[in-house]
Amino acid sequence: MLDRGLNNRLRQRSRRAGVMIGVSMVITMALCVAGFSVIFTVLDEFTADFVSEETPDAESTSPSQQPENQPTAAPTEPPETTEAEAETPPPAAEATVDPAEDDDQVAAQETAEADTFVPDYQNSAGQTINLRSGPGTNTEVVIVLTPAQELQFLGESQVSTNPARDGMQADEEWMNFATEDGQEGWVREIDVEPYDPDA
Repeated sequence: MLDRGLNNRLRQRSRRAGVMIGVSMVITMALCVAGFSVIFTVLDEFTADFVSEETPDAESTSPSQQPENQPTAAPTEPPETTEAEAETPPPAAEATVDPAEDDDQVAAQETAEADTFVPDYQNSAGQTINLRSGPGTNTEVVIVLTPAQELQFLGESQVSTNPARDGMQADEEWMNFATEDGQEGWVREIDVEPYDPDA
């Protein structure tokens, strides 16, 4: 018969051995999980090209891929309308025209048409010339016109009061013009010619 002390020692050793085995198993499992996680993370860069990460959308699934027991949605029908509703058109909004607004629009349109630049003359001197504030070389220069610059005749002309000073013949005139940028002034008729878009 075994000694009680020996029996107790054997039991204590077996308990210690069981605890050590359990602890070693837990550590081993933790190491395995950590190792697989690291390996998976490293290999994911290389295997990502071979494995599709897209998940199928509900819209992209064809009717043949849908489960058979899933109910199909019944087509919705428009609500029924009574004959009275079908025959009665919606009331149209009445257009009210204010005569004052109508006159303002016409005036604005006429102003826009008047402001439209339509060239009918151009600088023919082959050099720069002066656009003057009045009909005479003794008046102020508004701007200097470049060769072949486009001009619009404003319908007003005046015979030179001092042809010798202005470098003109006695019957030659000054003509009133506007430039494309809205400048207005006078130019000698000998310095302009009819507008030629190909010039």
